[in-house]
Amino acid sequence: MRIAKINKCTKLIDEFVQRNWNTKIPHILKENKCMYIEHGNKVEIYLVQTNQLRLLKTTKTEELLRHTVFAGIFLGTYWKENKEFIEPSLELGYLALLNNAKQNVVYVNTIGEKLFLYGRDLFVQSINSIIPPIRYKSYVIILNSNGEYLGLGIALTSIHSVYYLEKLKIDNPRFILIKNYIDLGWYLRHGG
Repeated sequence: MRIAKINKCTKLIDEFVQRNWNTKIPHILKENKCMYIEHGNKVEIYLVQTNQLRLLKTTKTEELLRHTVFAGIFLGTYWKENKEFIEPSLELGYLALLNNAKQNVVYVNTIGEKLFLYGRDLFVQSINSIIPPIRYKSYVIILNSNGEYLGLGIALTSIHSVYYLEKLKIDNPRFILIKNYIDLGWYLRHGG
């Protein structure tokens, strides 16, 4: 059974964004509320605008919340036993980018862009530049060469400098550096 709760956005999302991209989105979290939809151990987090909340409050809250599938912008999912580990949504990565993400950002060439949008992982040779550090197992924002948002990946190694990236390109150009987590092509592939 799905149970929805409306609450202030906790530090959970802000801390996750800070940890992964060294930026904060406090004004977005302050101006809006979060809707947490629980089903079992899994909790989905949605960012809901205040005017949407007014609409929710004018209806029978208990009945509405019992049947709510989603509302607002989907931010991610966590499990009750491990709130530290959030599986971010495509939209949360974009919010971090809009708020000047300062690390774990990768720019890819046109071949890397095409592969990534088809759900493929990124080889080191597909990467034009980075905003270091790229930390092992952290979520990485993927941009094309024009700075357009493509999605999120998971770093399979740490890169602390551009020099190390260039060395990797020479030593092992077919090395998979970033695993595709979610990309803009996901909506087309999954009928979204």
